[in-house]
Amino acid sequence: MYSTTARCGHCQRLLPMWDVLSNKYNSDAIKVIHIAKVDCTQDTPLCSDENVLHYPTIKIYIGKLVKRFTGKRSVQSFAEFIKISLNNPQVDDDEISLKQIGSELTGVQLKKVISTFKIAFIKFYAPWCSHCKVLAPTWKELMEHYKHDKNVFIGSVNCVTHIETCRAEQVKSYPTMTIYTGSKEIQNYQGERNLESLKTFVDSIKASTLKQNDQTADKSHEEL
Repeated sequence: MYSTTARCGHCQRLLPMWDVLSNKYNSDAIKVIHIAKVDCTQDTPLCSDENVLHYPTIKIYIGKLVKRFTGKRSVQSFAEFIKISLNNPQVDDDEISLKQIGSELTGVQLKKVISTFKIAFIKFYAPWCSHCKVLAPTWKELMEHYKHDKNVFIGSVNCVTHIETCRAEQVKSYPTMTIYTGSKEIQNYQGERNLESLKTFVDSIKASTLKQNDQTADKSHEEL
């Protein structure tokens, strides 16, 4: 599937190749794969849910697994990508695979989460910290609440196990709850530590971030 907009010049140049690819696979009697496209000006919520930030964005979906195409845009390259993906359906470092990591992150995974998700809300904690223990059940509920939200990742970093990561993030007390946004802004949460307050905080940051991303996308379209 590739995501496009009517005003995207690169998308328009890709269209003839995509039609060839569609005719090749969609007319096959054995329906192994279906080639499709999404107009993000018509299906904006879907493209937002799929974390589409650039046009065209090309992905292959194999069950719950997602791989993003980043190679040369040619029919031959697309066909080879499809063949390799079907024969070796390994999960790409995309939002779904990161969700499958779980809530506990290493330093490397933290960087990947921050660069992939529009909103990453991370709890830095120590196992011996009494306040962290009190927060743990609520944090688990928060993670469950956003489990299917492809814009938001809720996770934790154990600062005893990953002390260098916590030092790099300038964690000075436990628990420290930090939210990272797609605009690279970083903000520590200072509010009440109950589920509703945490959800309200995340939702407000999410709304402002998505609005900012939409404005940036509109500006980019005008420049094409």
